[in-house]
Amino acid sequence: MKSLSVFLTLMLLFVLAANAYAGNPFLKKQKEEKPQQQEKIQQERSASWIPGFIKPVLNKSIRWQKEVRKRITHFTGQMKDEPFGSAFFMFLLLSFVYGILHAIGPGHGKSIVVSYFLNRPGRLSHGILMGNLITFTHVLSGVAVVLFLYLVASTTRLVDFEEASPMLEAISYSLMIAIGIYLLIHTTLELRKQKEIEEESIDPDNKKGMIITALATGLVPCPGAAIILLFSIIQGVLLQGLFAMLFIALGMGLTTTSFALAAIGARKSVLNLASGNRKIFYASYGLLSFAGALAIIFIGSAMLTGVL
Repeated sequence: MKSLSVFLTLMLLFVLAANAYAGNPFLKKQKEEKPQQQEKIQQERSASWIPGFIKPVLNKSIRWQKEVRKRITHFTGQMKDEPFGSAFFMFLLLSFVYGILHAIGPGHGKSIVVSYFLNRPGRLSHGILMGNLITFTHVLSGVAVVLFLYLVASTTRLVDFEEASPMLEAISYSLMIAIGIYLLIHTTLELRKQKEIEEESIDPDNKKGMIITALATGLVPCPGAAIILLFSIIQGVLLQGLFAMLFIALGMGLTTTSFALAAIGARKSVLNLASGNRKIFYASYGLLSFAGALAIIFIGSAMLTGVL
């Protein structure tokens, strides 16, 4: 795990350095829609491998997001006259709802938390931590890029946000593949070394791998959050926009955490049912663990292929 931590840390530093070359959506008016275009591109890439029967639900979620975003835009305009009045609180409430809906759509770490907790045992606190850490990192990355571009726009010549994001996506998806391979090897060694596997005895308090996985998954800036923050800046309500980012992250975290807890519960239920027979328990444990690791590799590879 130490060598993996060093590797991921180096990759993270590379990404932060790469942000210095990210594009500026504030230089020209026609570039204000760049994050929205990037959001659509990311959603299409994320949905490219999703089963067809799920896509109607995702399409409905996208339509709801657009409607909520229109209402957010309305209250953003009202806040110019009354910065912290009733419009501000409606702005925050709708941002929270938008976060919930936005995370239902393709991407945002749901498949990764499910795959991770199929591979590793988890507790309630683990699911809450990982689900929120992914989404807060995802939103914070978008905030960091937008603020960086805004603060240096008048003095620095930069390439487009839209051009920088695919590079960050490729790095994030490559890290997912690396994590999946690590979990696959770790699971293999774990099963070979322990003849008597007990679910509670496997890394009961080891959060390092979970945190690294969450940070790598959430590394890509969130275009949905960037759209709202960008519009807030244009309307002159930057501080309120930053508050909205917190509520978007909380809403997204609620959705992603729900998937994490469902995976934790499913794994425990399967292994509890198999606990009466050691051979069935051992086979179930191996099947779940390998399936989780392979799923992370598959998802990372599918997403990486979409950006190359």
